Amino acid sequence: MENDQLVGNVAVNPGERKVFEYKLPKVKHDSNFQVIALPKPYEVSESDYESTVPSGSFRTVIKP
Repeated sequence: MENDQLVGNVAVNPGERKVFEYKLPKVKHDSNFQVIALPKPYEVSESDYESTVPSGSFRTVIKP
C-alpha cells in the first residue's frame, strides 16, 4: 500500500505478454485507476534516464 492505495509489481520478460483482469471497486465519487509500466522499477536512478521513463501506461476514471 502506498498513500492508502494498492501498488503491485509484475516482471515481464522481453517479448512476453501478460494479461490481467482487474475488478474495479465501487466508488462514491469519480476515482482514477492507473497502470504504469516501468523498465527498471527496482533500479530507478536520476543518473539513468531510461529507468525513470515509463514504457507504457493506462489510465481511466471509475465513475459511481
